[in-house]
Amino acid sequence: MGVYKLDEIAAIIVEGGNIVCIDCATDEEMNALTAEGIIEKSVLENDDTIYFCDRCKKRILA
Repeated sequence: MGVYKLDEIAAIIVEGGNIVCIDCATDEEMNALTAEGIIEKSVLENDDTIYFCDRCKKRILA
């Protein structure tokens, strides 16, 4: 079991494999969240990949 601070989470992966920023995530999605569905801000800082929210279409930043 992992422990994550909410302010360290940049986005989540929801049902269907969509990536959703924290602003677009629903309370239900946050309550159903598992460790495998978390994209941390540190990943965005250290990765050469750019992530976009599948709902608002904005770039997800660290």
